[in-house]
Amino acid sequence: MQEMQDFSTLPTIRTMRLKVMDFSMKSILKALSSFLILALAFTTQSYAQEARPADNPSGRLLHEIEVTASPYTGKIPENIRARELEFSKSIPIKDHGYLLKNAGTNEIAAQNWVYRGPRNIGGRCRALGIDVANENNIIAGGVSGGMWRSVDGGTSWVRTSPLDQTQSVSCLAQDVRSGKTQNWYYGTGEFFGNSTSLGGDTYFGEGIFKSTDNGVTWSQLQSTVLTSPIEFDMFKYVWRIAVDHTTMDQDIVYAATIGGIHRSTDGGETWNIVLGEGSRLSAATDIAISPTGVIYATLSTLSVNASTGGGGNGDAIIHGIYRSTDGIAWTDITPDDFPDDYNRIVLDIADSDENILYFLAETPGVGFESVDPQGNTEWHSFYKYTYLSGDGSGDGGTWENRSNNLPRLQNLGTFSSQGSYDLIVRVKPDDPDMVFIGGTNIYRSNNGFASQAGAAWIGGYNRDYVPNSPNILQWQDLAYPNHHPDIHEILFSPSNPNVMFTGSDGGVHKTTVPTSTNVSWQSLNNGFQTTQFYAIDINEQNAGDYRIIGGMQDNSTYISPEPGTDWEWLAGGDGGYCAIPNSTDEYYYVTSQFGRVYRSLVDDRYRVDDIERISVNNVDRYEFPFIAPIALDPNSDENMYIIAYRKLYRNNGLSFDQSGGFWQPMDNTNQGGASLISSVAVSKTPADVLYFGTSRNKLYKLENGSTSTANPVDISGSNFPFRGRIACIALDPESSQNIMAVFSNYDIPSLFYTSDGGATWMDVSGNLEEQPDGRGAGPSCRWADMVNVNGQTIWFVGTSTGLYSTTQLNGQETVWMREGPFTIGNAVVSMVKTRDADDFVAVATHGNGVFTATAQPVGFRDMPQQIAVFTLDQNYPNPASTATEIHYVLPEAAEIDLAVFNTLGRRVATIAEGTHAFGQYFDTFDVSDLPTGQYFIRLQAGEEVQTRLMTVVR
Repeated sequence: MQEMQDFSTLPTIRTMRLKVMDFSMKSILKALSSFLILALAFTTQSYAQEARPADNPSGRLLHEIEVTASPYTGKIPENIRARELEFSKSIPIKDHGYLLKNAGTNEIAAQNWVYRGPRNIGGRCRALGIDVANENNIIAGGVSGGMWRSVDGGTSWVRTSPLDQTQSVSCLAQDVRSGKTQNWYYGTGEFFGNSTSLGGDTYFGEGIFKSTDNGVTWSQLQSTVLTSPIEFDMFKYVWRIAVDHTTMDQDIVYAATIGGIHRSTDGGETWNIVLGEGSRLSAATDIAISPTGVIYATLSTLSVNASTGGGGNGDAIIHGIYRSTDGIAWTDITPDDFPDDYNRIVLDIADSDENILYFLAETPGVGFESVDPQGNTEWHSFYKYTYLSGDGSGDGGTWENRSNNLPRLQNLGTFSSQGSYDLIVRVKPDDPDMVFIGGTNIYRSNNGFASQAGAAWIGGYNRDYVPNSPNILQWQDLAYPNHHPDIHEILFSPSNPNVMFTGSDGGVHKTTVPTSTNVSWQSLNNGFQTTQFYAIDINEQNAGDYRIIGGMQDNSTYISPEPGTDWEWLAGGDGGYCAIPNSTDEYYYVTSQFGRVYRSLVDDRYRVDDIERISVNNVDRYEFPFIAPIALDPNSDENMYIIAYRKLYRNNGLSFDQSGGFWQPMDNTNQGGASLISSVAVSKTPADVLYFGTSRNKLYKLENGSTSTANPVDISGSNFPFRGRIACIALDPESSQNIMAVFSNYDIPSLFYTSDGGATWMDVSGNLEEQPDGRGAGPSCRWADMVNVNGQTIWFVGTSTGLYSTTQLNGQETVWMREGPFTIGNAVVSMVKTRDADDFVAVATHGNGVFTATAQPVGFRDMPQQIAVFTLDQNYPNPASTATEIHYVLPEAAEIDLAVFNTLGRRVATIAEGTHAFGQYFDTFDVSDLPTGQYFIRLQAGEEVQTRLMTVVR
């Protein structure tokens, strides 16, 4: 059955009860001293002298700690991700446009969330695999975006890890034995630093997941489930997985985790630790298996406490480089001249001569000295090992220290791993001397780095980019053409060693000429939905304006002019807060790390014509947060505010400012002591009232904020939580008497509301908290906003476990409901923006891109005219046992093919085909004849392709 509706009318639709919206940290293993130097030892360098920002892993970690750490301990609670995900399952769900009961009170209309993009930009990817049985089948995972699968060589992608599952994918391996290639394993957890000393861990994992259907579905290995929600577990961070391809009578799998090497003989059902024990465990490990089954492993000296996961207070008990022929007995083959301290060692074996191996390590104070893009000094060591005889130790192997031959090239071309954050070595399968190493850049050597002369810079940063060039427009050429800095994975086609893939902070890329003089790359980020947004903005006044701009982790700031189009670059660095002026579409305000502010001027195609630096002058950059909030006055595009830790800065001549000279310090906002400013907002009604919140549970109000020098008025609630950090101040655009204060820390109540301008406050955290005092597994709330629809107010709250909404604020009895569980999922929602003029809502996630909807009150049945974008929504219901509905949108007439494929790639049903007119379609598909299992729904319209995963159950 097929229904088609033209977008010019869009009357009542069968099952819909709402409007459809427009269709459509990093540093790993930085030594503690290095981190503290970066984060706390402020320099005296002014903005006038500093280069445009490149990347800052440690700053991102510090930002996450500031946002979420428990005020009681100063740390992110142990295993909070696993606990909060489990807790979120208890919160009521609404989705797919149906009216659901709000816990027996009133009905709420669920919004229809549509993915807005970006489809052309990928997020951080550490896990990447090419199916040895079918190289069109590519598996890739994001560190906060989950696991994805492409069945067409990267032309399109479908998420294969459930949205309510952990999304922190760190590594991937396939069982390549004949008859076993359908088995894959992925590890989780990205280790950031010492959890005791640095205050917590951000992307910790939940063990290892396995697929037995070629990456279509995944289930957690019960043997790796964390044993306690509050205790340290080695499977919390999995560095690498290796499957023994030489033994047929057992399913032997190795896992290099924080703490050591684990071995399973039954495909992961049970594990034994075979290397790395004691009270101090290695923080970083690695493992590889040779063509004939010899195993090599590395363990760092940087350690963690075996009981708590905190600092190890000394070197790891077992550390170094090891060799084994059976995976049980290990020989230490570390060379005598190897540095005493190593934060991380990575290795690879030459498949064409398995006696040759290469080891790349971060070795503080020893080896190849370099300076990373942020100005921090690093040391790395690079060794070649040749196995000769026996157990490989002593005279049984030879070592060559080739550290001094690591690349030292012009501009940003000197080798850097940013404290082991991006560190990898791989050998070309058919040439033991052709070695590739990755850090911020990717390099190739045709002699195994026996000399610098054989090295070439082939990806990452642009070779021609000049960091201190006065030509700021050169910033858009910061990355190597069609590639991205910060390399985490390198692998080769199983059948062709001249086809190479990389996983980086910019997603997935491919080259077919890895050994050429000028290597060209192809982006495979065609819907690899893993971008990590810090902030977004929309035009908050003009109905029908669908522009969205957003700042992303290590992926710059981009603009989406309208649904269905590629996002366009606006400025570089780690994209942060941004603003769309209400009065013009000729320029946009963007920020990058540590308070840098820019105006990006664009042409009528949204291509950047010029960038003007308008940062605060002569103020040290470390006086600003890593991601510094800004607020553009909703009533005047001339007034902007930016947060420094101790005070606000005000600019009352923003459109005239071309060099940052219009900023003035608001010394009256400095509250002294340990209190730091954490949020800022400006009211629409009445105009020119400034609000700012602090890291110590204070909220202040300042009348005539654009001119006043008076002391702000403290409107904090007496019931505000102890030392809570106010992350967001949500103001009702119709009356700033109505305010919601959002506290982002764990272990405290998160949401407080006033309807009298701050005279009284009530805790409206409701069912978002496990305990009334905020303790327990409730999520970290990041942002709130409201939209007033036909006299009804809908509140949205973005949290670390997704998006929630309510229409009734009822104190601690407030019932919040989960929005978009099958679209937004449990991704961290970093920001929500709304517009009353047409009820438009935009949601930014940290790992799952941007979603939009048109908010709708209860009882609305007619769907308004929409801006059309090629869209294939998730079928509903899913899983399905009888009939399921498939909704898709065609922005123009097209020849289409809507079909169902099984996991082997065979077409099992054709749902619709032929020429279809512009409009939206609802097709009902009967799955009764399909066996239980996983299937792909694939829609092709012209050159556009989208795929969705469907589950059939009986």
